[in-house]
Amino acid sequence: MNWSGAADRLLIELWERGLTMERMAEAMTAAGHPVDTRSAISGRMGRLRKQGVVFSEREPHRFTKPAEPKPPKVRLPPKPKQPRGTVTHDNGVDYLANHDGCKAVLDSRGGRYNLRKCCGKTREAGTPYCSGHLTAYQNPGVRKSHG
Repeated sequence: MNWSGAADRLLIELWERGLTMERMAEAMTAAGHPVDTRSAISGRMGRLRKQGVVFSEREPHRFTKPAEPKPPKVRLPPKPKQPRGTVTHDNGVDYLANHDGCKAVLDSRGGRYNLRKCCGKTREAGTPYCSGHLTAYQNPGVRKSHG
């Protein structure tokens, strides 16, 4: 649209009356100044402001909600650290000879073939570890069900 002085005056008058940009576009089209969208109104108002035209400040329309303040963030205290499982290391058993015991590998080697040693204690149901190694290897407070 080619904006004329009459169209600019009508735009300012409609703004002063408090119409929304959508209603301003409809009124301008009805008055013989074809404006397709409210974006055209907004763009023209921006260009007029750059030229020094001052538009009055308006109160928000009744359908505009005032911004509600956000509630403060609640910081939870850190969870206390749970003690890890206590494991007593004895001599252990050869890893290959351990069929039904705990599979936690110890830091030692020994026996006839210098094989790695493992815990060998009775395992928890559904896990490869004894209760001490199971709690030592899991994340605190998390117990996965196996089986």
